[in-house]
Amino acid sequence: MRVLSTEETEDHSLEVRTMSGLDLVIVRGWSIAPTVSEKYADLLQFISAHLAKKEHLTIYIKYELFNPLTVKYLFKIIMLLNYQRTLGHNVKIYWDAGEMMEDMLDTGYDLAQFCDFEFKISHS
Repeated sequence: MRVLSTEETEDHSLEVRTMSGLDLVIVRGWSIAPTVSEKYADLLQFISAHLAKKEHLTIYIKYELFNPLTVKYLFKIIMLLNYQRTLGHNVKIYWDAGEMMEDMLDTGYDLAQFCDFEFKISHS
């Protein structure tokens, strides 16, 4: 397992973990720091490199809080995964909206509309 990045901000962090052997990426925490663009740029590069070698990738996402910049990068990830799907790759996103987090649930439903691949929404 490799940690691409952890951004600390006021005791909250954004964690991006890659598990290439399991074809899995986990993104969780607080995506609010001004430097998140660097973290998502690294993630986009990882996705491209991973799918250049492998056929499958699952991304599990659970935010506590995120900002509009995060949504911009989520859209870029979705567009990249849509493209990879046209090449025959099996890609999925699991969006965990958390408990009683209506905004997260609504955002998940909004993002799912742009996906040409499996986008599962849950609330734990």
